[in-house]
Amino acid sequence: MTSKGEVFIEPGTVINNYIFNEQIGSGGYAAVYVVTSIKFRTKFVAKVLLPCDNDISHAWKSFDTEVSNLLKLDFPHIIRMYEYFAESNRFFIILEYCSNGSLFDYVNTYGPLSGHKLINITHQLVSAVQYAHSNCIAHRDIKPHNILMDEFGRIKLADFGISIFLANEPNCFNFKCSPAFAAPEILSKQPHNSYKADMWSVGVTIYFIATGQYPFHSTKIDKLLNEMKEIGVCLNKYHYHPLIYTLLLKTIQYNPQNRISIDEAFDIIKRCSEETTIRKISSSVSSKMLLPKHSAEKLLAFHLGRRKLSFDKSKATFPPQKLGSS
Repeated sequence: MTSKGEVFIEPGTVINNYIFNEQIGSGGYAAVYVVTSIKFRTKFVAKVLLPCDNDISHAWKSFDTEVSNLLKLDFPHIIRMYEYFAESNRFFIILEYCSNGSLFDYVNTYGPLSGHKLINITHQLVSAVQYAHSNCIAHRDIKPHNILMDEFGRIKLADFGISIFLANEPNCFNFKCSPAFAAPEILSKQPHNSYKADMWSVGVTIYFIATGQYPFHSTKIDKLLNEMKEIGVCLNKYHYHPLIYTLLLKTIQYNPQNRISIDEAFDIIKRCSEETTIRKISSSVSSKMLLPKHSAEKLLAFHLGRRKLSFDKSKATFPPQKLGSS
């Protein structure tokens, strides 16, 4: 078996009619490649799990979880799975290719989002989480790193490796997480409502893409929990659209019972999007209704020119008469 950190698949390798082009990410026993389908001549992404001997059960569980949950989801802002298979103790998930990388990379390269772009991206994210929750799936690892952008700038919520299907019981006893974006009840290893935990992660993600910073800065779990509980998130209400500010305020709540649901979050961001659209339309219509500014001399010259044109037309004969004709 291959050890962790080793390059899993050489570029140019063909597996199951996919040509492996380049590795674009890795972590733990998984790696992500850009691949080209020989059949469709189209780029896809292959997520490959190649565990060590002592990790194979965990890898299989992650593979089974991601595949099972993605099969239940079909939404424009959730990554689409096209195929999955196993080969030589390796597990493969073929996903749509998002050429613009992650939202984390975008913010680090171009800076925080603001205005209509922030509202639009937030709307897409909240709608994706709402769709997942409506299908009894909590993502459990929402963060800018797991939000991809396609060639048109549309986002795709990805990496459902630790997601959970909650048919009847929303409580979860799994504490695997990304600490900077995880809810305090996960960090403190308490049984928790995974839907409510997702809402915390949504809020922290929106905060990050709006500011380019993390709301909490401690790196040790105990200090991070203390910062979350005793200090809380610092929000400048004048930095955001009022409804974005409300969304942040109501999601980044230490007590999960005080966090809004995804449906309430969707109502807020929908109103925000509608207000922004109405303002843009109103502004566009108003600008088109404004008459061009001209000087008095130009207006007078234009008026006299029209009068002259009218006079000349009235004297013209159609068709023109020949000279000497009666």
